[in-house]
Amino acid sequence: MKKHVNNANQEDYLKVIYQNGGLDEHVSNKVLSQKLQVSPPSVSEMLLKLSEEDYITYTPYKGAILTDKGAEVTATTIRNHRIFERFLYDSLDYSLREVHTLAEELEHVKDLDFFDKLYNFLGQPETCPHGSMINKDKIIFEKYTDPLSSFEIGSQVEIKRFDDSSKLLEFVEENSLGLGQTVNILEKNEEDDQVVISMNQNELVVPLAFALKIFVIPLENQN
Repeated sequence: MKKHVNNANQEDYLKVIYQNGGLDEHVSNKVLSQKLQVSPPSVSEMLLKLSEEDYITYTPYKGAILTDKGAEVTATTIRNHRIFERFLYDSLDYSLREVHTLAEELEHVKDLDFFDKLYNFLGQPETCPHGSMINKDKIIFEKYTDPLSSFEIGSQVEIKRFDDSSKLLEFVEENSLGLGQTVNILEKNEEDDQVVISMNQNELVVPLAFALKIFVIPLENQN
């Protein structure tokens, strides 16, 4: 896995396409415009460039889907991001939210041998500090994929992964949520789009948007 595009902006586009299902289906210009906070004409221009360089297949009015070349480059970028997060968290004592923000910038370093050396220096960690897998090939495989929101009232679960989202990580830190923590699901309120959990004898209201991005396992399956 030694491929890299020359433009950090292109890598950001490819990553957002990947994160929104772009391995298997087209991601619309509208979604990309919203996620990247850029104008629709800018999105169209960039997608045409990425298509010309064979990173995506672009179909007007449908959007973009990653080619094998694009998927490999994107997986490299995500791997670099997670290796940097591990280093910043373990070695420099940055918080979960801080490591995500810094790694967004550092992931674009072009010296790919550096990332292999840093990965080995860290002892070849399996996951980033948020619990996401550090992949070894072009497909990102996540070990934990069941969101908190999918479990029934009365379930006792263990937190195993947080999605890389600045707002979610801010919520996680403010409420002292952590990987390996056990929580009980007390209430699911679809009308208010929230899940109520208990942890350490305290109750916490989790907005549904966050409960969809906190991944857990049933406590009885932890071994």
